[in-house]
Amino acid sequence: MTTLESEAARSKQQLLDAIDKRDSIKSELQKSEAELQENGYSNALMAKIGELRSQLGDQVSVVEARGAEWREAAANLSAEQKLENEMHKELNKDNDPELGRAPGKSLDDFGKKKDDLER
Repeated sequence: MTTLESEAARSKQQLLDAIDKRDSIKSELQKSEAELQENGYSNALMAKIGELRSQLGDQVSVVEARGAEWREAAANLSAEQKLENEMHKELNKDNDPELGRAPGKSLDDFGKKKDDLER
């Protein structure tokens, strides 16, 4: 695994972990709000809900940041793979004369035109 592949995998896992934590906080907040509806107001419960809302806001920011990191790592990996493919194609161009031709053109096409010109 290359450095960019491991970076992309690491950032994806961090994103998934952040999403799980966000969902856990959201679930706990919903339970606390449901408890508030059932049991009525209490200072302790309101403090807990306030803290959970704050944590949820913070975690949403973390998810957004991790998502940006993962997209950047994935883009870097994609660019590296594209560059490697281009380099591979360039290195093999000498072995396969068709690779250097314009799309839709083959060596036979060029040979036919040359034959037509000679006639």
